[in-house]
Amino acid sequence: MYKIIFIIFLTVFYSSLSLAHSNNNLTLIDSMDKIPIFSKIHINKQDSSDFDSKQGKILILNFELKSKYEKEMRDFYKNFFKNTDWILLKKNESVIHFENNRKHTHKKFIIRRHLKNLWNLNFIVENF
Repeated sequence: MYKIIFIIFLTVFYSSLSLAHSNNNLTLIDSMDKIPIFSKIHINKQDSSDFDSKQGKILILNFELKSKYEKEMRDFYKNFFKNTDWILLKKNESVIHFENNRKHTHKKFIIRRHLKNLWNLNFIVENF
């Protein structure tokens, strides 16, 4: 009996583990808006943080991106937000800035360059 339970547990554990590894490019920033993380960025988890409260939340991801993927990243987010209620406020070589105003929330999605290959993604939600 214990062997069967153990085998079932291992099967479920390994199948979920392999599923998580196979869907690396489907990592989402916000489950409500389903904002994907561009697959070619390398997030520095030690320098990243998030804050959550009744008034809103802030997610800060510091990441590295090779120069050859910069345009692809900008286009990726521009295309992702294209048919949504998010508004592109600024897009140039150093900044990508989208905002979304809803009745009780104000959301900001900002990506900024800090150094040549070092970037910062800020996702801000303000609740009213």
